[in-house]
Amino acid sequence: MVRGARKAVALGVAVAVACSVQQHLNFVPGPRHAAPVAAAAASMMMAPAAFADEIGDAAKKLGDASYSFAKEVDWNNGIFLQAPGKFQPL
Repeated sequence: MVRGARKAVALGVAVAVACSVQQHLNFVPGPRHAAPVAAAAASMMMAPAAFADEIGDAAKKLGDASYSFAKEVDWNNGIFLQAPGKFQPL
């Protein structure tokens, strides 16, 4: 009978410790005012991106201009593995 009681006490202590540790692991409080934040996020989802067309046009222009140069470069050359400013001829 004593062994059974000891096992029950040990099990109870283990459960209490596990619950205590679990409560301490969750130390970050939740948001207090979630509704205004959700409303702001939802309204921003429907807004058009600012300057997206101009940036996209500039990126396309740069990509078109640099593509032929990037194809001509021998990227297997070891000079491109050197840090900038530390040029040493191979």
